[in-house]
Order: sequence, then C-alpha cells, then structure tokens
Amino acid sequence: MTLRRLILAGLVTLATLGLLSACTVNTEYLEQDYGRSVTHNMVGQFVNPRAGQVNTPTAGLDPVSSGNLLGKYEKSFAAEEGRPMLQLTTGTGK
Repeated sequence: MTLRRLILAGLVTLATLGLLSACTVNTEYLEQDYGRSVTHNMVGQFVNPRAGQVNTPTAGLDPVSSGNLLGKYEKSFAAEEGRPMLQLTTGTGK
C-alpha cells in the first residue's frame, strides 16, 4: 500500500512540475529587439537633425482621402438597420 502511495505521490509531483513548466515565459524574442526603436530614432536624428523643423509631413494621405477612410471606419461599427438580428418563433404568432 505504501508503494502505491509513493508512486502516486511521485506521479502527482511530476504532473505538477510539468504543468508549472508550461507557465514559464520565453523572453528571448523580446530581448533581441529591446531598445531597437530608441536606437533607430536616435540614428534618425543624427542623419537629419533639422527634420523636426519641416512643416510638411513625410508620409500620409491627403485630407479628403483620410476623411473618407475615417468615415468608412466609423460606419463599420454602426448597427445595420432593416434586418433583424435574430427571430425565434414557436408557433403561428396568433
């Protein structure tokens, strides 16, 4: 009987350790790019330090196109009218 309990305790311990090891986080992929955006921005300032004084945007859309895209985006969240979401009937409706 004690051998069974010992084996059972070992299996429970092994299962617990297996489940706990699944909760660990692998951060190697985060560490590879850590600080790269800051470095990129600093290098960009070295290349053209007066870039912040230019009033024209470097990339983007004209106001009409961006307004149309914003309107289309906002309409995508509006509820469609004229079509019921769900109708369940259990008879003739009299």
